[in-house]
Amino acid sequence: MAGKDSGNNNSTSDNEGDLFKNTFSDVKPLVSDRVEIKKNLGLDAKTAAVRRSAASFDAVELDKGITWVEPTAQLSYRSEHTRPDILKQLKNGHIQWEASIDLHGFTIDQALQELSELIDMCCAKQIDCIRVIHGKGFSGSEQRPVLKSYCNHWLAQMPQVLAFCSAPPKDGGSGALYVLLQVE
Repeated sequence: MAGKDSGNNNSTSDNEGDLFKNTFSDVKPLVSDRVEIKKNLGLDAKTAAVRRSAASFDAVELDKGITWVEPTAQLSYRSEHTRPDILKQLKNGHIQWEASIDLHGFTIDQALQELSELIDMCCAKQIDCIRVIHGKGFSGSEQRPVLKSYCNHWLAQMPQVLAFCSAPPKDGGSGALYVLLQVE
């Protein structure tokens, strides 16, 4: 009797598997030409410090001289090596972003680490335009848009960044940036 029961379970299991396969046989994965990176890693202090020390820029220098920006401020930056018309193209959305990161919920250290890793990865993969969602809300006791202010400060100092500007409303408005990267 035990032999019949185990045989029936396998038969039922096989039938369910076939039913599942048949039901979803025409399902195709979504294809996108954009890479959406959404991570919220709870890094411990030691891991964060090790990662920051391995970054391609000096994290201590990136924390000096923060200029606090208003929540609705439209941010814009162009390196001296970038033509003004390139920034205009970026602002007008003529350069499509191919990767994105949402920094909501990150600490300052985590945001710097994740942003740095994304930029390094994109440069290595020849991705020249990204979207950075920093938000524009107040955080902590600062009562000012901390991540927005830090992103504005950090990105202007990173050698891989050619230009950045606030995104149009459809992509986050003053709570997000389009960032143009120098790829080799």
